Amino acid sequence: MVNKTLFKCARVMAGKTNKDVADLLGVKESTIFYKLNVSGFAMEEATKISDYLHIENMMEVFFPDYADRAASDATGKLAEGEVADGE
Repeated sequence: MVNKTLFKCARVMAGKTNKDVADLLGVKESTIFYKLNVSGFAMEEATKISDYLHIENMMEVFFPDYADRAASDATGKLAEGEVADGE
């Protein structure tokens, strides 16, 4: 699920609205709300929005669960709430 706080911060810092993001993707503003709250964004959409809003940490914003897992894999530590295999 999208980290809505980081998304909104990036959008506001770029001086853009959800309508601007919707126009970028060629969708209705309601679709942006749905993707933020329910379905999430596809990688291609996340990349396009990240470029548009100058987001440097795309994975943390659009795919935080994956980013947490990748970070735990890199450090060998479990992410919060993650259980080791066999436990």
